[in-house]
Amino acid sequence: MSLTSALSIARSGLTMSSRAADLISQNVANALTEGYGRRELELSASSTGGVSIAGVTRFAERAITADRRVAEAAQAGAGVTAAFHSTVEDAVGTPGSGTSLSDMVGELESALVTAASTPQSDAALQSVVDRAQDLASRVGQMGDTIYAARRQADASVGTSITSINEALRGVEALNAQIASLHGADASGLLDQRQSLIDGIAGLVPLREVEGQDGRVSLYTASGTALLDGRAGELARGTGGGLTLNGRDLPTSAIEGGALAAQISVRDDLGVAAQADIDAFAADLQSRLPGLFEGPPLKVQASVAASPQQVRDGAGGGGTSGDASRIVGMLNALTAGAGAGGAADALASSAASSRVVAEDRQAYATARYDTLHSAELEGGVDTDVEMQDLLLVQQIYSANAKVIQAIDGMLGQLMEL
Repeated sequence: MSLTSALSIARSGLTMSSRAADLISQNVANALTEGYGRRELELSASSTGGVSIAGVTRFAERAITADRRVAEAAQAGAGVTAAFHSTVEDAVGTPGSGTSLSDMVGELESALVTAASTPQSDAALQSVVDRAQDLASRVGQMGDTIYAARRQADASVGTSITSINEALRGVEALNAQIASLHGADASGLLDQRQSLIDGIAGLVPLREVEGQDGRVSLYTASGTALLDGRAGELARGTGGGLTLNGRDLPTSAIEGGALAAQISVRDDLGVAAQADIDAFAADLQSRLPGLFEGPPLKVQASVAASPQQVRDGAGGGGTSGDASRIVGMLNALTAGAGAGGAADALASSAASSRVVAEDRQAYATARYDTLHSAELEGGVDTDVEMQDLLLVQQIYSANAKVIQAIDGMLGQLMEL
């Protein structure tokens, strides 16, 4: 072997060591970076005896990543649903808290009991009106809360659609860049693409299919193509639905992620919650038609202006000691399960729905955490990277000494 050949071989070793150290530093620096895939040099022996860099391998646990994305969508969707049910429960209130719907029905009942025992008391009659107004106001606040939750869900739908479209266009652009490299190192671009796809995964559960040139196609869990060559375009459809590339897209096609859950809150869960509130208000009005009117539920203006109508009725003519009308109102309020029972049923239903939703969220979160941890285990291990760096340092030092020795030999030859 000539000195020139030996020098070339040693230089290839230095080049390899330098590139390996660069990759190791990238791995360590990005150990906690979401979407980062660990890199490793692909090496081969050259025909001249040195070492050649064949390329860079980016490691990714595709099967685990696919499962993690599905779990991420389930977690996000469950979180949206659980948050809504928690909002409904807070709006109805917990019986015994002093501010719940049930408590306010109880306060109206107590005011009627007091007024029935002292019908001549203007203060007792005013208290009935005040408690009735408090109850009607609380029912209205509940409706406002549900309406606000539905509006927020609708705004979130718009934000999600925008995010998905932007991410799909980004993936399409990265596909083109990766394909243009024709097999050269595209690790950085692959990291960017994975990050974009992960951003979509929480909104819509999807499957990733890789092509021969490094491009990927994206499909929903039901098989609807979101990106197949070109990025699809989601948009709002008529009646609050969705369209994909101008065609109606049923919500079932994207079921399982945050977007479908947001639509459900707006169109299904929110509507059902408002219907329950409206039914309670209608029941209350039917029990006490001389006190309430609506919708929306409110105390009759004439009663609010003249609390004596609680005792005397709209026509007046009653005596200050006659409590029969007040007793009739009290009996109507408590008949059957009573308005209090209806309020308790609302609170119980809200609490039960919240518990079920949070249980589902906890399960989805546990599954996501398990898969995410498994995915990270296949990522960067800084201890292993440090061991590899020490080996690279030794290889670099050895090759440097070879070059130093060859330089000395060449120097001796020049002195002859």
